Amino acid sequence: MKKLITLLVIIFLIITFAISCKEPFEYVNISSAIYGDYTYSVKESKACITEYRGDETVLEIPSKLGDFEVTEIGDKAFRYNENLESISFPSSLKSIGKKAFYGCTAISNLVIPDSVNTIGNMAFYNCTGLESLNIGNLASSIGYYAFYGCFNLNQVVIGNSVKIIENQMFNNYTKLSSLVLGNSVEIIGDEAFSGCVDGLNNETGLTEIIIPDSVETIGDKAFSGCTKLSSLVLGNSVETIGEAAFVNCPLSSIAIPDSVETIGKMAFKNCQDLSSVIIGDSVESIGEMAFDCCSNLNFMTIETVNPPVFGSNVFSNTLPLDFKIYVPSDSVETYKDADGWKDYKDNIFAIE
Repeated sequence: MKKLITLLVIIFLIITFAISCKEPFEYVNISSAIYGDYTYSVKESKACITEYRGDETVLEIPSKLGDFEVTEIGDKAFRYNENLESISFPSSLKSIGKKAFYGCTAISNLVIPDSVNTIGNMAFYNCTGLESLNIGNLASSIGYYAFYGCFNLNQVVIGNSVKIIENQMFNNYTKLSSLVLGNSVEIIGDEAFSGCVDGLNNETGLTEIIIPDSVETIGDKAFSGCTKLSSLVLGNSVETIGEAAFVNCPLSSIAIPDSVETIGKMAFKNCQDLSSVIIGDSVESIGEMAFDCCSNLNFMTIETVNPPVFGSNVFSNTLPLDFKIYVPSDSVETYKDADGWKDYKDNIFAIE
């Protein structure tokens, strides 16, 4: 028995010694290497494509270069490659660098996999042939002007990690007719989708939009001039509707949720098809000319007990003879005496 115990102790000591003598793992770093048509660098054993020299029209980027997993496409790696018509990315990819596909004018459809979390500034700038864009569900950072100049886009799906739609991101994309916003978007920037309509013949453009419950702010002129936008659903977290956010949109009705506190000036100006508006119970201010030139507006229901601050000319050039404003029954007289609202005291009635 003593011999067995002694033997086990010796074996344990040998194993312990072997482990302690084993060299620690070291990451591989390479400043530049070539694999086929690719030049790449390696940092901490992960490959970054720094240049592509091929002339393929249909390209599947490999998941490995040599022994190294591809996790990045570096800055300007595919810039001005006018041969590329179709490209697919490996599931290992994490980052697409600045100007990575700048001026790749032949790419028509783009699916960015769920693995990608960062899209750099101007990454797909001036990809004029791009018609369809699907951004995966882990991309939380989209750089400025990432898709600027892709004016042939008609379908855009924004994944579920994007928090901010930057200012003017899809401004004047006249062929954009289908838009899906992910459920993490919190801010839609100024002029983000303004002018998304064919200004010449009005045949293409956004016709409907669902603002997800995650959105808190709709920026100034966010959807202004979308003259085919007839259907709008506002999520239950929107707090601010910016100035001129939906000016000139042919909306027929609007339900503004209880979360909204501010309706900016000219927010729904010249929405001439608008016939009914329901405003939730948290609105504190309605900006000047917010519903100016809404000539078919028949009624508005306001559920807040205290009259919101009433900007100048909220309803100027608007009201049909039978226009009605419905407010909580206990607040009718309060509204009739409030600044701005009292100019429409004959139009104010209790919510039934």
